[in-house]
Amino acid sequence: MTGRRKAVLALGALAAGVYLLLAWNEQVPGGWRLRNLFEPHAEREARRQAAWRAERLEAFAAEPAPAEAPVAFLGSSTIERFPLDDLFPGAATLNRGIGFEGLADLQQRLEVGVPTELAAAVLYVGSIDHRFRGAEPRALAQGVQEVVAALRERHGPIPIATLGLLGERDLAPQDHARLLAANEALERATEAVEDCWFVATDGPPLMDAQGRLERALSTDALHLTVDGYRELATRLLTHGGAVAQHLQPREPK
Repeated sequence: MTGRRKAVLALGALAAGVYLLLAWNEQVPGGWRLRNLFEPHAEREARRQAAWRAERLEAFAAEPAPAEAPVAFLGSSTIERFPLDDLFPGAATLNRGIGFEGLADLQQRLEVGVPTELAAAVLYVGSIDHRFRGAEPRALAQGVQEVVAALRERHGPIPIATLGLLGERDLAPQDHARLLAANEALERATEAVEDCWFVATDGPPLMDAQGRLERALSTDALHLTVDGYRELATRLLTHGGAVAQHLQPREPK
C-alpha cells in the first residue's frame, strides 16, 4: 500500500470517527440510530429517567424547610411543569413532581423533601401507570387511596385534591373509553375518603368531547401550555374544596 493511500485511509477513518462522535452527541443527524446499535431506546430512556429521578430527589432533600406549612403538589411531569408561583401568587406551595413517575415510585419517596407540616396536598397520580403500563381502573383507585393514606399517616388529616387524568392530542376512541373509566375510578376512590376532592380535567377548554387535549393549550401530545395550566389552576381553585382555601392569591409579606 502506497504512503498516499495510507494517508487517505487515515484521513477517512478520522473523518468517520469525528462524524460518529458528533452524531452520538446530536450535533449531526443519525445519533438516534447510532445509539440504538449499542443500547436499545427503551433501555436508554429508562436510564435517563432513573438519572433524572435521582437528581430531582437529591434537589428535594437539599432544599431548606419552608417558612410555613405549604400545599405539596405530587405527581409526574404534569406536576413538575406546573408554574405554581405564577398561578398561586403568595400561596405557600411546594412542587414535588417527577417526570414519568408511577404510583409505586411515588409511594416510595413521599417523605423525601416533604416537610412534616403540610397545609394540604394536590395529587396527579396514575397517569404513567394508565398510559404506559396498562393499569386497570381498580389498580389506579387502590393506588390513589394508598397515597392518601400514607400522606395522612405522616401529615395528619390534611385536605387533599386529586386532579383527573388528562387526555392526549390524538387520543384514539378506545383510549378515550379507558381514560373515562380511569377517571371515574379515581373520582370514586377520592371522594370515598373524608376531606378529599376530585378535580375533573375533562371538557373544554382543556379537552374536547373525545378526550383530546386542545392543541392551543398544549405544548406537545401530553403537556400543557401556561394558559392550559391557568385553566387547571382555575378548576383547582373552584372545585378543590378546603385545598383551594390554601391556594388563594395573597399579598406578599
